[in-house]
Amino acid sequence: MQATHTVTAPQQQTAVLQQVAEQLRNAAEILQRYQYQAQWDRFPDGVAEQLAAAHDQAHQIAEALDRVAPAFSNRPTKDTVPGLRATHGRSSATPVTSPASSAARRR
Repeated sequence: MQATHTVTAPQQQTAVLQQVAEQLRNAAEILQRYQYQAQWDRFPDGVAEQLAAAHDQAHQIAEALDRVAPAFSNRPTKDTVPGLRATHGRSSATPVTSPASSAARRR
C-alpha cells in the first residue's frame, strides 16, 4: 500500500499494478481451494457459490489490471503529443494498450 503513494515513475506505477494483479491471482487460487473444501465438506448452501463468485471476480480484476498497467508506462505527455494538456498529472486522452496475454507472461 505504501508503494502506491510513493512511486512516481511511470514504470514503477506499471510494476505496482502488475504486482497487485499477481497478488489477486494468488488470492483467486486460495479462494478456489476454499471453494473446493466447502463443496467437499458440504458447507451450507451458497458458501461454495459465493467463493466461486469471489474467485471469478478476483481473476477478472487481475486480467483488467494486466490490460491497463502498460498504459502507465506508455502514456503520452504534453511534450510528446501536440495539443495534449496535462491536468493534475492525468489525461483523459490516455490510451489503454493491450499487453501480451497474462498466460504468456506467467511462463
